[in-house]
Amino acid sequence: MGAAAPSSAKPCDDRPPRLLSRSTHPGHLQAVQAETSQQRGHDLPHRSGPPEKRKRPCVQRDPMPSTPAGVPRLTGHNRHPHGPASTCQPWPIPQDRSKRIESPDDRLHSPTGHQPEGTLPTAAHAPGRVVGPTISNHGTLDSHRLSVGSGTLLRQDAGSSPIIGNPSTRRKPPTDGFPAGLTQDNDTLYPRYSQHVLSETRTLHKRTAMTVSTESTIRWCSALAGTSDSIPSLEECLESIPNLDTLDALPSGTRVLVRGDTDVVVQADGSIPDDVRIRSLVDTLTHGGRRGWVQLVYGHRGRDPKMSLEPIARHLDTLLPPEVRGNHPVTFVKEWLDDQTGHVLATAAVEVAGLPDGAIAVLENTRRYSLERALWKADDETITDMAPRLTNYVNSVSDLLANVHVNEGFAASNRDLSSTLVPLGCQQVALGRYVDEELSRHVTRTRQADLVVFSGIKINKLDDLEQILARKQVKTVIAAGGLALALKAAAARHDGNEFGLGLAGDPTQAKIYIPPERIEQAGAMYRQGLEAGVEFVLPVDFVLGDGTASRVIPDGDAQFDVGPETRAVQVEAVGKFLDSHRMEVQAGRRPAIAFHNGVFGLFEEEAFEKGTREFVGQLKRMTDAGVEVYVGGGEGGTALARYGQPDWVTHCFTAGGTILKALGNEPIPYIKALYLKSLEAESRP
Repeated sequence: MGAAAPSSAKPCDDRPPRLLSRSTHPGHLQAVQAETSQQRGHDLPHRSGPPEKRKRPCVQRDPMPSTPAGVPRLTGHNRHPHGPASTCQPWPIPQDRSKRIESPDDRLHSPTGHQPEGTLPTAAHAPGRVVGPTISNHGTLDSHRLSVGSGTLLRQDAGSSPIIGNPSTRRKPPTDGFPAGLTQDNDTLYPRYSQHVLSETRTLHKRTAMTVSTESTIRWCSALAGTSDSIPSLEECLESIPNLDTLDALPSGTRVLVRGDTDVVVQADGSIPDDVRIRSLVDTLTHGGRRGWVQLVYGHRGRDPKMSLEPIARHLDTLLPPEVRGNHPVTFVKEWLDDQTGHVLATAAVEVAGLPDGAIAVLENTRRYSLERALWKADDETITDMAPRLTNYVNSVSDLLANVHVNEGFAASNRDLSSTLVPLGCQQVALGRYVDEELSRHVTRTRQADLVVFSGIKINKLDDLEQILARKQVKTVIAAGGLALALKAAAARHDGNEFGLGLAGDPTQAKIYIPPERIEQAGAMYRQGLEAGVEFVLPVDFVLGDGTASRVIPDGDAQFDVGPETRAVQVEAVGKFLDSHRMEVQAGRRPAIAFHNGVFGLFEEEAFEKGTREFVGQLKRMTDAGVEVYVGGGEGGTALARYGQPDWVTHCFTAGGTILKALGNEPIPYIKALYLKSLEAESRP
């Protein structure tokens, strides 16, 4: 219950205050002014030191002045708008929540105390389960009487999205436009409320009036999709983005969205042999679980919308420590979004509202919904057209699921809405334990690499190499695969010669085709690199489809691995690099840094694995000489596991594409979003 009333206050019974509209609330203007001038004026200092030592202040904001005397307060994600977080006390949860109360439509009363038709399970029911006929398969609310657990209230107007709030009034005549029947003892659904009541309910749930406008969504998405000349380096961004420790003041029961790395391979029997990405979530979830937060893990799995995260939920349940898992197995929420409107489904809202403190739930694959990929190739016109749906999405997620966002999805480097748009509507954001460690400790070090080993079949890796070279840090590039073929052709033209690409020059071979514009791009990179003193180590021979080595690739054939002469050239290049490293160390400068990404051929087949296998040995050679060696995830990590040992390198990442983005000038999309959010917080007067 709330603190005792001061002696100067008027006598007050135990009824919570009547919910007033914004136009009639006597303290609304003062409340907004107070919030603006007092509660958002915190300068956020830069972080320094190792990740585990950095801690930024956690600012709790409330939109209203102090609570009237004698009024109980709420804790966690559902708090009454009156009163600072430091003094919040929980609502008393009624012991008997099953009795039917009066409806404004029929004024019926059930003297039996049994749960009437059309109600949802209360605290006595299993969390996360919906029973009764009140909600259809499409999330439609079918009953006028809908009770939910954990002290929350679900409401919906005809044609509007459902709103989660808290009980706010005793029963009173609807003379002022407010419905009768709301009591502190029972939560009941009334589907025909006036719009301003729904607006106030939204404010109750969110703790602050943070509704995002369509214009704000357009500006935010345009900033995400546009060039990033105004975004500082990764190192500077990390200084501004809060880490997990800044959320420690959040009370038990706070709902927190955790964007995770859930893109893993699931076998036919449901097993997950390589679960390193899922295990990366455990530290953050343990941190929140011990504080009683209700954590909602969400993310994607592949690009097929039919792939489900249900196996990930089951596997995650086996990884959590007993004190975190407790008596609450990880819940799986099957459907949670209306893809056409952007609204969170009522069924999902009720499931989340019923989760007990400390519970963990996994939401279904975000890419099941096309809206998740809306910003991948969006231009200004597309963003404007989609803005209403995107605005619905960000507001609905914040209103009905959680308004605290933690990014623990290290490898999720696309412009998915779950990692780039959701932070816009959140009150607080932070980097998770694993992501913070990877970026602050390892990625920032990799960005200083002197040697880059770059390979792979994807020709679009030229874009990543172009970004890396633009930073003018790299001194040596060892290239192989399709990327090397483009550079080889460009180098030949630079010297006045031609180099045949074989099948890679045939447009019908879509998987390996290198279009002319990519040769031109490689040519510009090659010329600029030579001018900057960069040494390009390119293949001189290739293993063809029949297993023979050749200095040329005939028409109708393709390269499947680097040849023996190329392997010798690579060993020589590594030796030259190590000589330079030893001279730098002797001069008192830092050790050299090397980054390896990709494989050199079709290493899955024994006939074409030799180039990849032998170069893994070169990684150990460099590490033994004192070089810091970092390996990108994906195939490079697979090759290290197959042909070497983890301690042969300094660090092996769990993500490939994210690392490549991080090594260039263009920021990782989710880092860009969190940085923009941190600027928004710091700019508040």
